[in-house]
Amino acid sequence: MCSTSAGSDVIRFPDQELASEYVFPVFEDPKVVLNRNVTLSNRFEWHVSGGARTDEPLYHWFALFSSLTFYWNESHGMGISGLYFFPGLSSRGILLRKSGVKKRNTKIVESYFDASLAPHPLYAVFVNYQFSPLYGKISITKTFALNFALYSFLGAGAVGMQHGTNPIAMVPASHFGIGQRLYFNRYFALAIGIDILLYYGPNPISRDLQWKPDQDAPARPSYSQFSRELFFRFLPRAGIIILL
Repeated sequence: MCSTSAGSDVIRFPDQELASEYVFPVFEDPKVVLNRNVTLSNRFEWHVSGGARTDEPLYHWFALFSSLTFYWNESHGMGISGLYFFPGLSSRGILLRKSGVKKRNTKIVESYFDASLAPHPLYAVFVNYQFSPLYGKISITKTFALNFALYSFLGAGAVGMQHGTNPIAMVPASHFGIGQRLYFNRYFALAIGIDILLYYGPNPISRDLQWKPDQDAPARPSYSQFSRELFFRFLPRAGIIILL
């Protein structure tokens, strides 16, 4: 049998020997990131990418995006951007126009529907504010690292609606989104992100564009005959960035 015992003592310090204030250094020019390899301040950023309208049921899903932004510091910038939507119908839109809507469990064609007779987006232009809140590095190997930066943007502008050979009508629109830039050097980067496009325009299914197999296709309705509503479109995209 064995036993152990332990004791403790209370140590007191005189009050005059204890610190009564905390002192922090104040820098005249604080820097969040030291030795930053990729700088944005007083530079232009040219961005080109391709995207997919994943929730567009009737028209072509592919779109091109381009923007030119000037950064007045490392985090904030202003610029212009544009979207071009590839013309034509989606696979579902073509199927509705050629094969029509069929009754369940039969081969009898009920009616056709041609979405190309309705107005639809052709392009969009915006004025953007861009914010880059985070910059850092990612180690790929022991000797290779990529610089990265998160970014977000908010823009206001207009969408051009195509309606056959008629003059293109402009409707109010805005877009916003977030993304990630991966810099390979001080002038070139890979960018991925997602946009949300909002526009207040004509609804292509608000007019009767259907016809029976023994009938002729209806004439193109006028632009004013379509009712308006607010549309949301998601646009994941990927592309390249060049810093000038």
